[in-house]
Amino acid sequence: MKRFLTPVALICLLFAAAPARAANRPTDANAFGIELCPQSICGSAIFTGILQGTVAGIDTQLGTFTVAVQHDDLPAPGQTAAITGGVFQLRVGLRTIRGTIRGGSLTATPDNTFIVSMELVSSTGQTLEFDGVLNHNTFPPTIVGRIVSLN
Repeated sequence: MKRFLTPVALICLLFAAAPARAANRPTDANAFGIELCPQSICGSAIFTGILQGTVAGIDTQLGTFTVAVQHDDLPAPGQTAAITGGVFQLRVGLRTIRGTIRGGSLTATPDNTFIVSMELVSSTGQTLEFDGVLNHNTFPPTIVGRIVSLN
C-alpha cells in the first residue's frame, strides 16, 4: 500500500502546483466581447467575450474572458473617469486565471466610444494590462482590446 500512496501523492502535488506555474506564463492576447449588463443596473459593468493569442503561455484561437468592473460615472467627451475595481477570469481549455482589477481609466471620445486602460492582478500575483476601446454606438456595447503580461 505504501508504494501506491507515494505516486498518487506525487501526482496530486503536481496537479495542484500546475495552475500556479501556468498562470505566470506570458499573456499577449486580443480580446473581443460584449457588455452583458451596465454598472447602473448590475452594480458592475459585466463583459464577456473571446480571446485569441497567447494566454498563460498557451496559444489559442478560442479562449474566453469574463470581467465585472466598477468605475466612476461615465465621463463627457474629452474627460476621464477612474476604474475603481472589479474581478476578471481568463480561460483557455481547462486553464483558468482569476484575479482583481487594481484600477484604470475610461476616457470618452466625441464619437460615443471610450478608451479603456486597466491593470489586472492575477491570484498568483502576475500583473496584466488591458488596453482597448468600448463602443457604445452598438447594442449591446462592444469591447475590443489587448491583454498583455507586465511581469
